[in-house]
Amino acid sequence: MKVDRLNVESSSELKVGRLNVVRVRAAEAEGHATRTALPKAWPFGQGFPDNLQPDNLQAGNLPFSNAKGEQPATETNLGQKATLREQPDNLQPANLQPANLPYGNAKGEQPDNLQPTNLPYGNAKGEQPANLQPANLPYGNAKGEQPANLQPTNLPYGNAKGEQPANLQPLTTLGYSLQLGRGEVIAEITGIKTISNFRVADIAAGGEGAPLVPKIDACLLRSSTHNRCIQNIGGIGNVTYLPVSEGNWLEQVYGWDTGPGNALLDLAVEYFTNGRKTYDYNGEWAASGTPCEALVEQWLAQEFFNIPPPKSTGRELFSRDYLKQCLVESEAYNLAPADFLATLTELTVASIVESYRNFLPQMPDQVLLCGGGASNLYLKQRLQIRLDSVPVLTTDQVGLSRDFKEAIAFAVLAHWRNLGIPGNLPQVTGASEAVCLGNLYSPRSQHHSS
Repeated sequence: MKVDRLNVESSSELKVGRLNVVRVRAAEAEGHATRTALPKAWPFGQGFPDNLQPDNLQAGNLPFSNAKGEQPATETNLGQKATLREQPDNLQPANLQPANLPYGNAKGEQPDNLQPTNLPYGNAKGEQPANLQPANLPYGNAKGEQPANLQPTNLPYGNAKGEQPANLQPLTTLGYSLQLGRGEVIAEITGIKTISNFRVADIAAGGEGAPLVPKIDACLLRSSTHNRCIQNIGGIGNVTYLPVSEGNWLEQVYGWDTGPGNALLDLAVEYFTNGRKTYDYNGEWAASGTPCEALVEQWLAQEFFNIPPPKSTGRELFSRDYLKQCLVESEAYNLAPADFLATLTELTVASIVESYRNFLPQMPDQVLLCGGGASNLYLKQRLQIRLDSVPVLTTDQVGLSRDFKEAIAFAVLAHWRNLGIPGNLPQVTGASEAVCLGNLYSPRSQHHSS
């Protein structure tokens, strides 16, 4: 039986959740596979082809293709590492201006009145009525009109005219997700079934919309002998806690965003080099400095680190403005650039370890790193020191590429969506139930679709 070719849209997104956070994510997966009978050991049924095993998860055997339909033979052709860095820092709620917005009509036009106080809402022309303020959004009729009495206390219910009965109260305040990229257009251009917009279904069920990889981690990286933390260090860090796989272990899988990963470090390198460099290779520059523990403790007092899961964050918090404030606060300690980078590295490391101590039922037996930060040797060394006797490894050491793990994860999420299998874990995201993730778009030209 041949698995449908799918586009996993390489998209970035702004997600404003219950913590008013913005996430920027990107994932792309390429390849092809066939699906046969499944080993009974898989805890999620038909969602995994036989060959999707940790020791052979390569681009050549994933049942997905990119927007061009290319099928590379090796993993080395997979992924767009520059994707996240290509997302401008100014895509933040506070500075969404017409010049850098993904909003507007089908022609890409941006009306002059698209300002942060009245976005991203409006009618099909991209017009934004003057009264669209946070207090009465995102509700209304097809014209984007908002009756004066539409307040959060009696939303989000109503008929097609946007009328709201006085006694309809919401059970929860939902977040908002904006995905950059149009799955239906990609499907039409390529003639390939396309899945995108993965987070909104979880948000609609009351969740954070993130993190979404823990269920994949549970399938691919569980252990019958060790409690594991799968620590991704991208721009933002996030963790999946996997207890020993026995009994009702799946119900005890947890995950959350731990805080900054590489985001602040990369911005600081760019700042100190006037843009000549964008990252610290192997953490060598930071390794030549000395971390300022007093500053680390001061920064760890930031509200996000003390909020219990489920929680998520992003570059709207750990941004250029955040870095500027860190620089100001460091002036009292007269730090050299290397010392400042070492201190930012220590913030990433300490935020990870402290979140384990504060929110896990017990410390893990192993920590498996993935993402770009797993290649930062200094960061890995500092994490090992703070974790003491807990071994810090990488997912490569158990057969799963640390560089392409997230791309593989979103490819599998798309596969599950195609099969109608839920992709979220409610205890991780805070959703009320498990739901299928992603919008599926089929091309109108059916003869192009496999």
